[in-house]
Amino acid sequence: MANIGIDLQMISRSQLTGMGRYISELLPRFRDYKDFNWVELKPKPIKFYRTIWEHTVLPLSLIAKGVNLLFCPANIAPIWIPWGVKTVLTVHDVRVKVFPETFSKGTRAYYEFLYSTTLHRVDRIITVSEFSKNEIIKYFPETKNKITVIYEAIDTNKFKFLNLPREKQILMLGAIAKHKNVLNTLKAFSLVVNEIPHKLIIVGSKDSGLPIEEEINEVLEKIPSDRVIFTGKLSDEEIIELYNKSEFFVFPSLYEGFGFPPLEAIACGCPVIVSNVSSLPETVGDAGLFVDPYNPEDIANKMVLLAGSENLRNELREKGFERVKNFSWDKAAKEHVDVFKEVLNEV
Repeated sequence: MANIGIDLQMISRSQLTGMGRYISELLPRFRDYKDFNWVELKPKPIKFYRTIWEHTVLPLSLIAKGVNLLFCPANIAPIWIPWGVKTVLTVHDVRVKVFPETFSKGTRAYYEFLYSTTLHRVDRIITVSEFSKNEIIKYFPETKNKITVIYEAIDTNKFKFLNLPREKQILMLGAIAKHKNVLNTLKAFSLVVNEIPHKLIIVGSKDSGLPIEEEINEVLEKIPSDRVIFTGKLSDEEIIELYNKSEFFVFPSLYEGFGFPPLEAIACGCPVIVSNVSSLPETVGDAGLFVDPYNPEDIANKMVLLAGSENLRNELREKGFERVKNFSWDKAAKEHVDVFKEVLNEV
C-alpha cells in the first residue's frame, strides 16, 4: 500500500487562508480512502520556520516515513525531492506574475525562484479552474500537458440560507489590495450613494499601508462617513450572518483563481455582482450579474439595478441555490485521489 504525504503547512497557520481552507476540507475526506496510508506532515506554526521546514525537514521526512507520493496543496513544493518520490502540486493561481505589486519583494522573489525550479519537475499540477490552467500555461508553457483542473467547493452545511430579514446593505469581502478592486467599488458606490439607501459593508481593514490606501481615502471623502463600514477581520459565523442579512454582494475582483466568496454568498441566498474576468464567470455561471471591474459606472449601474428589483434578487437567489450544487468537496476529494493513483501508476 502506497504512502501519500500531505504538506500541511497552511493548516499550521493561526488563521486559515483560502489555501488553508482547501486542504482542511480535503484532508478528512482523504482519510476515508483506505487505498493509501496518509502521512500528515506539519511544521511548527512559526512563520520563518515554515519556510526552512519546507525545503529541509520535509524532504528528509519523506525518506524517513517511506513516502511514495507528496501532495503539496499550497502553490509551493520543496526545491528538492528524494529520488523515487512522486510529486503533485496544486497551483491555485499565478497572481505573483500578474499583480507582482501585491506581494513584498521578498515574497515575490521567493515565488519566482520556486516556480522556476519546481514547476517543470513535479509530476502533476492540479489547479482550481480552467482560467488558472490557462494562466499557468501562459507563464509556464512547459507545464501544458500535466495540468488537471479540479474545482473547489464550499461547506454548504456551514454557508447556508438562514432566512433572516434582509437589511439595506451591500456586502463586499476584500483586502485593500489592487486586485481585490475595493477602489473601483467605492468609486461606484460614490456615484449612487444618493440614489439608493444602502450602506456598503466591507469585510476587511481600511488600513493597509499600501499606496492605494491614499486613493481610497480620497474617494471616501465623497461618501457620507456613516454609509461605508470597514469591519476588520470577522469570523466565518459573523460573515455568514452578513451574507444572510445583506440585500446583495459585490465582488468585482480583478484576479481570482477560483473565488470562494461569491459561492459562499449565493449559498446563503445573497445575490451577487461579480467581475466578468478571471475565474468568476466560471464559478458563478448564470447565478450572478457581471460587470467590467475596470469601469466604476458599470458597477454602479448594476448596484442600482439589483437594489431596485426584488424580482431580480429572487431570481438570482434561486439560480444561486442550484449553482452551488455543482461544487462538492466529496467530488473534489475523489478527483484528487484519482490523480494520485494515475501518477503512482505512471512509469
